[in-house]
Amino acid sequence: MPAPHIFFLHGDDPAGLTERLDALCAAMGDPAMADLNLTRLDGRTCGDNDIRNAALAIPFLSDHRLVIVNNPGLGKLSTDSQKDRFTALLNEIPPTTQLVLVIADESAWKKNTKGSWEKSWKTLNSGHFLMKWAKDHAEKVTEEGFHLPDQREMPAWITTEAKKQGGQFTLQAASALADFTGPDTQIARQEIAKLLSYVDYQRAVTDEDVYLVSISQNQATVFQFNEAVAAGQKSQGLHLLHQLLETDEPLMVFGSLVSHFRRLLLIKESLQHGGNMESIRKDFGLFGRNAEKAVQQCRRFSLEELKAAFLRLSELDFEIKNGITPADLALELFLMELKASKT
Repeated sequence: MPAPHIFFLHGDDPAGLTERLDALCAAMGDPAMADLNLTRLDGRTCGDNDIRNAALAIPFLSDHRLVIVNNPGLGKLSTDSQKDRFTALLNEIPPTTQLVLVIADESAWKKNTKGSWEKSWKTLNSGHFLMKWAKDHAEKVTEEGFHLPDQREMPAWITTEAKKQGGQFTLQAASALADFTGPDTQIARQEIAKLLSYVDYQRAVTDEDVYLVSISQNQATVFQFNEAVAAGQKSQGLHLLHQLLETDEPLMVFGSLVSHFRRLLLIKESLQHGGNMESIRKDFGLFGRNAEKAVQQCRRFSLEELKAAFLRLSELDFEIKNGITPADLALELFLMELKASKT
């Protein structure tokens, strides 16, 4: 049976999605030749014909082409005829083209047939028309979901990622780094690489290493910047940002900001569903005054404002990864654009 040539990649873990896309690109072989057979499209600006033309092109001195469509605009397909037209397009894709649909998705919980709760997806779940089509065409399509780990899963994720990178973490070190990075896998990957280099891959990273290399060098200014942004302190935020960019990569600072606002959004939702300070501390791993600060920041925003802020960060993330907006400019734009109903 031939290998599937249509990929549905979806999830809320940008780093995991990027890693999978990089693997597909690497499988193209010689980079010089691969570029001739690689097409990237933005589903927000391209149409079905653009996808069709790219996918039906004949590979150049290769056995296959790779067409990557980010944000394929599935939300616009509201009628049965529109959905049928899109699946008809998928049926046209020849085996000589690997078509990859990259779909932003969010984790959701649902009860399985045994009555137990399990992780699922808000968009590409079993009831989605694409998943129904995939079930009927299992020989040509594969679906891969990339969950962003929650805070409780991060120590195990860090341990596994360290092994992938050729090193080891003690349990205490993994827990300490998880507290520092939160559920942001992109920042965690960078910190893991830094720490493994620090110990020269000769021994397991300890919690003392994490404090010395990651937390003590970065925590104060990164956390201060995130708090200044959330507090609406634009002048202070710009000052801290310029300090950070002298030593840290803009992408790392941006990833930390995304993680911070994702946590604020989740805390806001928890508070609106009856959560209190004790449950916030327990559920989000916040200790001391950190929980109080987070709740205070949440109270500056309505739930809709936090959702809008997180959506704006997602848009800027897309622009950064597609070379539209530099990461340092994206940070300044978000800082200056952010609005809250309570000051």
